[in-house]
Amino acid sequence: MQKSLLEAPTSMILSTDTFTIWLSEVWLIVWAIVLSLFIWFVWGRLVRHRAVIRERNDAVGRSRSVILGELYETIAPLIPGFRYAPRDMVFIGKGVDYLVFDGLSEGHLKEIVFLELKTGKSKQNANEKMIENCIRQGRVKYELDRKNSSSG
Repeated sequence: MQKSLLEAPTSMILSTDTFTIWLSEVWLIVWAIVLSLFIWFVWGRLVRHRAVIRERNDAVGRSRSVILGELYETIAPLIPGFRYAPRDMVFIGKGVDYLVFDGLSEGHLKEIVFLELKTGKSKQNANEKMIENCIRQGRVKYELDRKNSSSG
């Protein structure tokens, strides 16, 4: 005797239900993975955004310090009480900021000073340190280079 499809065995019904439960669990795991990846992505973007903001603020702060340092180098000789007369100072800007001929404007040269101006926590760079060492070791000289003109 042949059974109709409507009279399917109970084991077949259970297997269909088991498959449905298994499929819903798989979808739940897939959605959990997708959600986890999305949260991880958003969190990573947030962390990177905060790092960029910190880097920008740091760059702005350093830029501000450099600008203020350059401004100080420019106006320092004009500040009342500065130890050298502005007329005795020659701005160089590379290696040292000023070459000071102390007392020359008054007709009595006391000394020649290589002056480096710093503000805040700024430090000498490698070139400035080499120049300072060379000067302190007395490796400084004066040269006169004259071009002879030929009259002709």
